[in-house]
Amino acid sequence: MRLEQLYAVVEIAHSGSMTAAAQKLHTSSQNMSKIIGQLEKEFNTILFTRSNQGVFLTPQGKIIYEYALEIIEKTDLLKQHIHTLPSSDSNIHGSLQLSCHTGQAAFMITILERLRFFYPNLRISLHSHLLPPTPK
Repeated sequence: MRLEQLYAVVEIAHSGSMTAAAQKLHTSSQNMSKIIGQLEKEFNTILFTRSNQGVFLTPQGKIIYEYALEIIEKTDLLKQHIHTLPSSDSNIHGSLQLSCHTGQAAFMITILERLRFFYPNLRISLHSHLLPPTPK
């Protein structure tokens, strides 16, 4: 399954026409039929019924349409917000040493894994201990 196929399902369902969906997605009707045919083969089900009145989702197609719509909405949302994600900065080098209570270690590991993703050249070490730090 490819994202292109999910866009095709949603667009055909919205327009009720292979031709209109193909135009909106900047492809040919033949390619649109091929895309849907491949997806139908992969899912081993018919997604649309075709008639002189248009193209309509089958009951199985409606289920797949709902999932496709959700995936596309999430994908579009990600595309809108991708610029807000921090970029990887491979120019930062050095060491980061942290210490925490054993009960916090699992939480810290999750955070540090994310930090490591964005700063691959940063050497990170985490030390955990059983006793909480004593205030000075």
